[in-house]
Parts: sequence; C-alpha cells; structure tokens
Amino acid sequence: MLKFLPLLPCLLALSLSCSSPLLAQATTVDGSWNVAIPAAKSNPKMDLVQKGNVLSGTFYGPRGDAPITGTIEGQRVNFTAETKGGPAKFDGVLEGNTMKGKANLPRVGASDWTAVKR
Repeated sequence: MLKFLPLLPCLLALSLSCSSPLLAQATTVDGSWNVAIPAAKSNPKMDLVQKGNVLSGTFYGPRGDAPITGTIEGQRVNFTAETKGGPAKFDGVLEGNTMKGKANLPRVGASDWTAVKR
C-alpha cells in the first residue's frame, strides 16, 4: 500500500483535470424561450435571467406581460408569472435547450407545458 503513496499527487491531479470540464458546464436558463401550453391553447414567450439559483424575467402572454420569479436547483425549475388573471405557476425539468413540466394556470387549472430556447 505504501509503495503507491508517491503516485497519489499524480492521481489527484489527473482526476481534477478530467473533472474540470464537467464543473465548467453550469446549467443555465438565461435567454429567450418559446413556450407551449396546450390546455390554454397558447404559445407565449418568456425571457429568463439566472443569477445563481434565482430566476427572474418576463412572461409575454396573451393578456400582456408579467414578471417572473423563481428558482433552479440542478435540472429542476420552478417559477411563477404574476399575470393579470393571477399567478401562473410552472414546475419542470431543464433538458438542454428544452424545459417541460406541469403548470397551474389561472382560469385553466393544471396543464402540461414545454419551452424551447430561441
């Protein structure tokens, strides 16, 4: 066991150099998104800004613009758009340039939703 001790620094350096590209690839939702909400028969757009795990932005829906607040934890996204009809709550998963999940919408109720980054 002790004969491998001199190799420890080399192995540690190798493991760090191999994992650094993975550490550099942070998940981000920054940008503009096309949204599809089949139950609402609506295809709004939204702009999102991510600072750490905090989300903010603007939802451009059929009844006007609405501020967005929310969070991202790993691949899980959760945000609310404060629309004129009431809060529209979205819960979903980020997969590359796509998000999808469930929403609870004013006047509509529960719905699936998807978003694709523009």
